[in-house]
Amino acid sequence: ALRADRERRYQGETGDVGRRHVNGSFIIQPTKEGASSQAYYILLDVTTRPPTMIGSGYYEDTFVRTPLGWRIKHRKLFIDGDGNANR
Repeated sequence: ALRADRERRYQGETGDVGRRHVNGSFIIQPTKEGASSQAYYILLDVTTRPPTMIGSGYYEDTFVRTPLGWRIKHRKLFIDGDGNANR
């Protein structure tokens, strides 16, 4: 689902598209099923000088452990200034 959404949003763009996505302030908690986490993000447009912040918000993730390692099972995206729309 995340890959399909990315393809829709970027419509075939490849390589450096002039954006940087910075994550931080990770909070990770163990759960019976795996782990849950919350992390903030800032989206920057680096084609401008100085770079310009063009978005921010946070993720709420649910992780599960698989034979190939930890994977995101579910992600909620909250966008600042968007009424905290659930995505």
